[in-house]
Amino acid sequence: MRLAAVPGGAGPERRGAEGTRLDLVSLATSSADAAGDSEIAQLEYEGRKKLTLADPRAVPARELAIAEIRLKTARRKVDLLRSIAESAIMATEAEMDAAQTRLGQAMKKRRDASTLEAMKSEVIRAESKLRILKSILE
Repeated sequence: MRLAAVPGGAGPERRGAEGTRLDLVSLATSSADAAGDSEIAQLEYEGRKKLTLADPRAVPARELAIAEIRLKTARRKVDLLRSIAESAIMATEAEMDAAQTRLGQAMKKRRDASTLEAMKSEVIRAESKLRILKSILE
């Protein structure tokens, strides 16, 4: 997954509190790939384990150990990416709440239309980002 500075900050990529930008497309594809890799590693490990139970000499101990390590690594990647997405959801919810508060205050103060539109766009961007992040976790 790529966490990098993205010129202009357009689209779903926004500067985070820690100064990096979260590339939602990379997070989504990395998460999907990690989930698939985890399932494959699970199948490979279970297959080798089943062969070993049937005949302890069928699969070298080293090969079974490597399959187990690959499974643990794949699961760890899934967990890490999920944690990143969950943290991004919390940050985005806070961004959205702040944007909605600012918009509400601006409406009470009867700001000009262009200012209100910009603030509405900020809320819409946060809502969109939140939907994308939640879909990554599904």
